[in-house]
Amino acid sequence: MSNFHQEDDGIDSDSTVINESRDAATDYQPSTSRPRSSEQEPLSSSCATTTEEAIASLLPLSIIDDPNFVAFIKCIDARIEARLKLIHELERVDYVALTTDYWTSLNNYSYLTVTAHYINHKMKMVSRVLCTVHMENNHTADNLRDELFSIVDRWGVRNKIVGVVTDNAADIKKAVTDGCCWIRIPCFAHTLSLAFKGSIEKNDAVVQI
Repeated sequence: MSNFHQEDDGIDSDSTVINESRDAATDYQPSTSRPRSSEQEPLSSSCATTTEEAIASLLPLSIIDDPNFVAFIKCIDARIEARLKLIHELERVDYVALTTDYWTSLNNYSYLTVTAHYINHKMKMVSRVLCTVHMENNHTADNLRDELFSIVDRWGVRNKIVGVVTDNAADIKKAVTDGCCWIRIPCFAHTLSLAFKGSIEKNDAVVQI
């Protein structure tokens, strides 16, 4: 039996980054503005108000180094502290595996999700969603490659990637293997689903049912 298991390690997976779930995207109602990616969502109206107050009060820029001010900002939005913890933890690991998938909501908005998997300094298996971003461009191999590079660069793990699990779509396969030059591992569940679907479609007796 393996000694590795999922590690909580004090970082809430739901608050590690600003992440839009599939359900949230599915329930999204069209509006005049485009969907916001997980990396573009503003912190909060309270944080914006605090910034305006600092400017109006002519506070010095050095206030951002004040421990009390930092604690106050963290209290406003806990995602800041969680993100910093994850960045610090990723700096301490040598190898990172990714799982990624792009998908479309019922409202026809496209998203790309990237999850990192690694063994931390406590020899515990950890999985963290790095982000879910709204894909404005077409799902071409080049666009997916650029988005993947942008994500791993923001987290500083580009040179630590040892493998990426994807489905069997041609564009993501090309983006990972030819574009990013990473080792690609096909998703077992998706491969099994395709095999099962193909076997049914080739069986005339089953198709008639």
